[in-house]
Amino acid sequence: MSTLDAPPVLHPLEPLAAAEVSAASAILKAEKGLGATARFVFVTLHEPPKAAVQAGQDVPREAFVVLYEKAERKTYEAVVSLTDEKVVSWTHREGVQAPIMAEEFMACEALVQEESPVAGGDAPAGHRGLLAGDGRSVGRGFHLRRR
Repeated sequence: MSTLDAPPVLHPLEPLAAAEVSAASAILKAEKGLGATARFVFVTLHEPPKAAVQAGQDVPREAFVVLYEKAERKTYEAVVSLTDEKVVSWTHREGVQAPIMAEEFMACEALVQEESPVAGGDAPAGHRGLLAGDGRSVGRGFHLRRR
């Protein structure tokens, strides 16, 4: 997709439009040969240099992408030029876990429901089928906080 197909950008720091997010993921999939196990954690604006914006220069429109490749169990960061329609950078982040995604919350709940004795009919009468999983990420530093 050409950036000509995307809505006009009024300011260089304007968030990516839906068409730009789609273009960034398509460019990344094509250039890196990503398959069905690739998960786009988030796609957001890669901000241009502040000095260039302040000077009113034309700056390339770029997307910053965090991607989790399930098959490899690896997290990647990428910068995709929407102006030039190419991947500018692609970095494996060793030892980094991508943020938890909605898909994983849903899988957690399904697993709890499948494996629970409550789901299997061993619950007291009136409590069958009342099981819900609520997987939550504790976040950075949560375990270090003192009460």
